Amino acid sequence: MLFRSETRQFFLQDAANFEFGGHVYGSGLDNGRPFFSRNIGLVNGAPVSIIAGAKLSGEYNGLNIGALSVLSDGTDTTDGQILSVARVTVPLFSESKLGFVATNGDPTGLSKNSLVGVDFQYSDSSFFGPRQRLQFDALYERSFSNTRGDDAEIGAAVVLPNEPWGGQFNFKQIGQNFYPALGFVNRPNIRFFD
Repeated sequence: MLFRSETRQFFLQDAANFEFGGHVYGSGLDNGRPFFSRNIGLVNGAPVSIIAGAKLSGEYNGLNIGALSVLSDGTDTTDGQILSVARVTVPLFSESKLGFVATNGDPTGLSKNSLVGVDFQYSDSSFFGPRQRLQFDALYERSFSNTRGDDAEIGAAVVLPNEPWGGQFNFKQIGQNFYPALGFVNRPNIRFFD
């Protein structure tokens, strides 16, 4: 499976409300994402019609909310599926946030699949002095599948996007049976440092 950018307007609108993990999924590090909207409307690479969908996104009382649920059409081998994702973040400190994500459904209809996750995205724009930013992101996710079992992913990233000195460190560990059916995993059972 290849990670390709979303192009459908329904999924692009307020897409930031569904983003999870921060820099852990920075440039080219998409393996292990809990939600990948391009999985909706595809079964084994073949297009499947979306019969109906509902989406809620925005901010309420300081909470950033993103939720969507769609009903996809059936195929020759599977019934239609209800596929859902919910994401909530709450601001912490002055520039940071704590978030939760949950998904449910398998576009193929071949399993019962769900996922829950939590992430923390810390940012301080004057950690090392004026205009010297520190960013730290951490996440934990667990997928539940009646065919593959339950497994987890953990990850962390430290980013110093400063001049003249800067850098980034990423760590990610994906379990052998980690399988978010509405997400993106092209290489399970890895431990990655960058």
